[in-house]
Amino acid sequence: MRLWTKEKVISELRRTRKDRNRSPDNVNAAARLLFGSLRAALDEAGLPCGKNGRPIKKWSKDLVIQEIRKRATDRRKLRKTQYEDKPLYSSARRYFGSWGNAVKAAGFSLSAEDYFYSLDEVQLKIVELYERGDSMRLNSHKDEKLKRSVIKHFGTWSRAVKSLGLDAELKRTWTNQKVIDALRHRWANGRDLARTRFEDPGLVSAACTRFGGWVKALEAAGFQGQVHTRWTDEQLLDALRLYATNHSSKPITVHNRKLADMARTRFGSLTRAFAKANVPPSRDLWNKERVVLEIMRRYRSGEHGDTDGFGDLKLAKASRRHFGGWAEAVEAAGLSNRIVAPKPPRKWDANDVIDHIRRCHRDGQTFLQMLSATRGLLNAAQRNFGGWKNAIFAAGLKPENRLWTRDAVVFEIQERVKSGKSLRSNDPSNGNLVSAGYRFFGSWPIALEAAGVNKQKKSRGTKS
Repeated sequence: MRLWTKEKVISELRRTRKDRNRSPDNVNAAARLLFGSLRAALDEAGLPCGKNGRPIKKWSKDLVIQEIRKRATDRRKLRKTQYEDKPLYSSARRYFGSWGNAVKAAGFSLSAEDYFYSLDEVQLKIVELYERGDSMRLNSHKDEKLKRSVIKHFGTWSRAVKSLGLDAELKRTWTNQKVIDALRHRWANGRDLARTRFEDPGLVSAACTRFGGWVKALEAAGFQGQVHTRWTDEQLLDALRLYATNHSSKPITVHNRKLADMARTRFGSLTRAFAKANVPPSRDLWNKERVVLEIMRRYRSGEHGDTDGFGDLKLAKASRRHFGGWAEAVEAAGLSNRIVAPKPPRKWDANDVIDHIRRCHRDGQTFLQMLSATRGLLNAAQRNFGGWKNAIFAAGLKPENRLWTRDAVVFEIQERVKSGKSLRSNDPSNGNLVSAGYRFFGSWPIALEAAGVNKQKKSRGTKS
């Protein structure tokens, strides 16, 4: 166990924060323990606190105009400033009243002409697609302004194409040569052939129909380099062994996400895949030993929180998966007398509900007192028996059915006022009384008025 001093903490903060903004968790925990807060420790070490230590920008009208012009010069869309640069957007609204006024002050405009094409421009763009031989599908191009304009002027893409008499192009007749020409045309225009299924699914469907598969169509078009062969199980295991040999210090999900996904799909889980390859699992996989070691490490570094996993969701989930709960994992680490592990809520089954009702009834408690004194009993009764009354019958007892009358309702309301109890209609202890009030008086407020309860008393009863 490392013994920290203020000098060691300051030295580690300076060393670890030299090239990055974050220091290890154990150093941060020791800094909070010895200095009271991480900010105080950073101040003592002469280090900035915050992301990269960047100073807060002091905004003014001139600076807002300058930043807007800079965005325009960099060809960044002014309409997306709200999402890409929130400090600039909020400052512009604060100084100019609105983002549009700020843009106008900078000498620009957010008019519809900048956001949409005109009707003639839309038709011209579609004709250009046709003349280039591109697919006449909506997703065959990346012009977002054209998509917005089509929806504005025509409602749908198909209507826009049909307005030019090109509706025949929406449903193409394919031959082997047309498929090959379309693939080569996409390649010549710099399109990614792997995205063809998203941008032109008609071409993919025709390729699979004409050539018996997408890979065979690519081979017929002369794109052998674009063909991705399916890995065998042995090739996948060899890749895992190579990872374990050369890159085991880095989690596999970070090193090669595609390899991790393939291993999960092929073998069911990464743990099974590593076991099949006879190599130790990646360090980002949890097991019982790692859970215990992580709990001990965090305790030694000064983390003594009373939440599951010290607030770490991954550690908490791993504890439940391998030990059944956080308290059991802490006990396995031998720290049950040092770490406060919150007890999980009680899990009631049908026998527990029945035994509790019978025991409380023998002690002289009413059914209402049982519900008030025992948390979770009502939900357990509803879950196991479908309702509180059914649970009482299952315990061999009879519910306390009170015979309500108008006078009884008025008397009970007045008694509750005298004892200072709540008169809220949503109070659980008032359930039967409120139901009787509705039945005999039509509404709860009218029942209160019949009992002579004025607004002042109702509000005082609500506070109690």
